[in-house]
Amino acid sequence: REIAQQMQQLARSEQAQQRQKQLCAMRAEALRVMEALRDFQPRLIGPLVEGDLPTDESIDLQVFAAELSQIVGALEQQGWAYRRAAISKLGRQYRSLQGRLIVEGRFSCQLLWFSPQCVYQTPINPTTNRPVERLSITELQALVAQQGKSCEVPLQASAGPCEADRFHVYQLLLA
Repeated sequence: REIAQQMQQLARSEQAQQRQKQLCAMRAEALRVMEALRDFQPRLIGPLVEGDLPTDESIDLQVFAAELSQIVGALEQQGWAYRRAAISKLGRQYRSLQGRLIVEGRFSCQLLWFSPQCVYQTPINPTTNRPVERLSITELQALVAQQGKSCEVPLQASAGPCEADRFHVYQLLLA
């Protein structure tokens, strides 16, 4: 029973570390895409802003341009694969949404296209009736820099005289 409890605790801590690494990687990728699309004043929205992982593992960005062709041109200039997507479900949430593009990559990135006049109009989440939290490039840069130390994989410290190897302890308990 004690071994099972320790194994469950170890699995939970490993899962938490994996989720943190995934969150850091997705935020770093979002920052990379946002910097490439800087001319369109991108904003990161969705679970990554609050520190959660999206269920579909995609990054949601708002971009602002007069024409969709401007965004498409920037994507093609970067050499990124993309596809147009329907806005039916999102149209209820974002009334001023004009189009949606999905950029394929390590993590898929959903670009929600709005007119430039909407850049300072924070959309309202219909579920919570509160403004949607979103981050600009500089805000995301600060967040990534702040979490940078927690994203690094800690080096394993060598077992000192007071620190026992947990697998050796498990072996002793099993014996």
